[in-house]
Amino acid sequence: MTNKYELLPTFMQVTIPYTGESIVLRRIIALVDIPLHGVKAGERGGWIQSVANLSQTGSSWVRERGMVGQHARVEQDALVDDGFIYDYAIIQGKAKIFGTSRVYRDSVVDGFVHVTDSYIYGKCHIRGNVSISNSEIEGKVVLEGDVKIKDSTLSGKSINVREDVVIEHSKIYGTYIRLRGNASLFSCNIGMKKKCENLRIEDRAKLSAVTLDGGSVLLTEKKKFSGIGFFGDATVNLASFFGESIIVRDYSVIDGYFTFGDNVIVREFATLRNRKSEEFFSSIAIDGETVISR
Repeated sequence: MTNKYELLPTFMQVTIPYTGESIVLRRIIALVDIPLHGVKAGERGGWIQSVANLSQTGSSWVRERGMVGQHARVEQDALVDDGFIYDYAIIQGKAKIFGTSRVYRDSVVDGFVHVTDSYIYGKCHIRGNVSISNSEIEGKVVLEGDVKIKDSTLSGKSINVREDVVIEHSKIYGTYIRLRGNASLFSCNIGMKKKCENLRIEDRAKLSAVTLDGGSVLLTEKKKFSGIGFFGDATVNLASFFGESIIVRDYSVIDGYFTFGDNVIVREFATLRNRKSEEFFSSIAIDGETVISR
């Protein structure tokens, strides 16, 4: 087997950001053409710590500004155009890393994923046609399918995003969160004060400027979100939800400024529009008729 690159004597010393460990990287040079990435034999590439960081098979490559160190690997047809890959991270498939991105710890980026100016770390698994830009993905997060994440943060345990989901200008913190089925979030804050648990947003639900928290200063410390669901083309704009057992489903529309408390059910083609509320309610049910109890 003919090697596709070799290490040059040129080296530089870099520091791993969160441990302070110092490692030495060496520049690579292509020995053969790599047509997939437009690389010609004799072209200088980026920086790796050892040949274990970049596979000698396939079309994987590290461009001039890219860096790969420690136990990280770039394999198959992946490209590190820029950024820093380290720890035990794996970049494979036809994934591409651009800009100031960092991928580290045990994260795996696979498939046709494009990552630009973003941080991905923890035990993240990202695969499919995923686009991530100017974002931070941390914890135990799975992204797969046609997912677009822009200017956002996802952080927590068991966050699963798949099937045509768009997340922009949003922050999501929590445990056991599911977003799927053509759902979209724009300018939303989820779990900022207290992390959400068992949250599902799916079935073409659209959330815009929505706040979801596990609790607030107006509720006891024991209050948590438990079993919150957005289903069936639900559209929610400019609303805040606090408490537990919130369900919004079945073509519901919430539009205007609303603040809801615990045990809220909004369903069956219900519509709430432009109703001002500064109060917290418990047990709101809208299902053909409106019932509000405090």
